[in-house]
Amino acid sequence: MPTKVKQDTLAPLFAAQSVVLVGASGNPQSFGFQVARSLIRHFKGPIHYVSATEAKVLGDATFASISEVPKGNHLWIIATLTKDFDDTLRLIGQRNPLAILILIELLPEQEGEVRKAIATLSCPVIGPRSAGFFDSTSHLDMIPFPPEILARPQPGTAGVITDNRDVAFGLLEQLSKYHCGVSRLIDLGETYGIQETDVINFFANDDGTKVILLGTGQLSNLPAFQHAIKTVHNVNKPVIVSLFPEDITSQLGLHRRTGETITSLTTEIAKQNGLMITSSWGSAVDLTLLCQNQPLPQGPNVVAISNFGAYCVYAASALHTSELNLAKLSPETKSTLHDNLPPYCRCENPICLYTNTDEVRLDTALNLVFPDPNAHSLILSLLPDSPNLDPDYLYVMLRQRLKALNTPKTIIAVIPTRERDNLLVQSLERLHIPVYSNHHRAVRALENAYHLAQLRIK
Repeated sequence: MPTKVKQDTLAPLFAAQSVVLVGASGNPQSFGFQVARSLIRHFKGPIHYVSATEAKVLGDATFASISEVPKGNHLWIIATLTKDFDDTLRLIGQRNPLAILILIELLPEQEGEVRKAIATLSCPVIGPRSAGFFDSTSHLDMIPFPPEILARPQPGTAGVITDNRDVAFGLLEQLSKYHCGVSRLIDLGETYGIQETDVINFFANDDGTKVILLGTGQLSNLPAFQHAIKTVHNVNKPVIVSLFPEDITSQLGLHRRTGETITSLTTEIAKQNGLMITSSWGSAVDLTLLCQNQPLPQGPNVVAISNFGAYCVYAASALHTSELNLAKLSPETKSTLHDNLPPYCRCENPICLYTNTDEVRLDTALNLVFPDPNAHSLILSLLPDSPNLDPDYLYVMLRQRLKALNTPKTIIAVIPTRERDNLLVQSLERLHIPVYSNHHRAVRALENAYHLAQLRIK
């Protein structure tokens, strides 16, 4: 039986003050070295190394056995497989651990005894075969790869749960690449200890988490999961999931949990419990980015404003292939746009301000379009190197305008660039406006957000 972990016992997990690494190694080719190197670069507290064969690891003395480690409320990380692994866990359990993180994979013949050993422990146990966890608030980083191999996402309000380390690593890469902020990510591995429901309940009560990205295709206990999801819905936090077809899941070996209580997370179960299903992990990340920064669209009508004519065409094309619409601006809005913009600007939706637009012209267009009752969402599409838009002035003006408008309408942006340090992108992200690299990604995220809004109304 899995360990029964109370919701409040998970909080100390993300505030570990000291770590013990069992299986540390000085051999650069070993997993124990990889984990030790990652720890020493990220963890600021004391690190105790346990190694039966090496006196020093990365210049620090090791302990030959678990019993020699100084007593303390440590987070224990296991990076090596021993013959009597269940006895190893029991020995650690006698040391009053804060939590245990098992990174390695067990042998099939060990699983039964290890489950019994974990059931006797009173602390949270993550794993086996976990990718670790990551906390952007406390900068607690227990991912066994350095950032130059696996980038870390920026701080944000998305709580991420996975049960497969390959999925966890893939999501970390996408979350970082697409600037989607994360509060905490935790990979449960094969969930011999804490389960996804424990983490869902934790995120439901976590003030730093606004949206949950569920990267799992299996459930440890369906009734408990349903109860946890109800708790999340009661605090108005969306749960986003992307499900693989069964044949792909089998080919990739993504979900390997077995047992009488294990249930596959099917599309039917997801719909019954009000989860937002996306078509891919990229779409899931895009929607997560939007949900943590913007209100959900209250209707299907979208206004696109750009400083480049081709982008207007791209926006219209992307909307045409979606369930969203180009909003029909009211006669009053079109009239005021004609009166306040240069005559060569396009005042129909999509609105083109042309490449010589500056902050004032853009601000004027936003001020006139936002109040239009036919407009539910807005896509701001800008050239990456807009010649007359100063990023700093744009930030100040948009901040003032959005504050003055005090509108619940959704606003996202498209800036087609591969440069992560683009100043326009940075200015918009500082205003919590999600920025996408192309119009189809942006429209797909907006469409999924609209579906989520409709789902929550139901």
